Amino acid sequence: MITLPPRLEALAQLVLPGRVVADIGTDHAHIPIYLIQSGKSPQAIATDVHDGPYKIARDKVQGCGLQDKIDVRKGDGLRPLKAGEAQVAILAGMGGITIRDILCQSSPVAACLEQLLLQPMTAPEEVRRWLAENGWKLDKECMIKEDEKYYQIISAAKGSQ
Repeated sequence: MITLPPRLEALAQLVLPGRVVADIGTDHAHIPIYLIQSGKSPQAIATDVHDGPYKIARDKVQGCGLQDKIDVRKGDGLRPLKAGEAQVAILAGMGGITIRDILCQSSPVAACLEQLLLQPMTAPEEVRRWLAENGWKLDKECMIKEDEKYYQIISAAKGSQ
């Protein structure tokens, strides 16, 4: 089974069990692979807007023999998803403004999600503001130390603050 660094492990542990997960900006598809291998998620979607990470993710998923469980897609933000296709979305390792913009640009998809797992590298206040203004409540938060850096992780569920 794939081993995740602490930051990604913390995100994976917060995923609601039995849900289809979309990892947005997946890079190497480590979280979707882990979620399938651990049995926490039955299916996953891994997306990336850039050619290099998309190809790396696709090759990694195929190398693990999980192409029937993980659909790797090239596209921007939540746009590669259809509304209702996933119940959980992970947006990690990008700036808070980028996370906010992705959620704004794909509001019909975001509106169908049960859980958002967010790890903003900057501007967490922008993420929090968007959540509050769009009917999401913070249900869990944590700080993870990895390689002498601290990372904020936010889990949000549908419902008012």
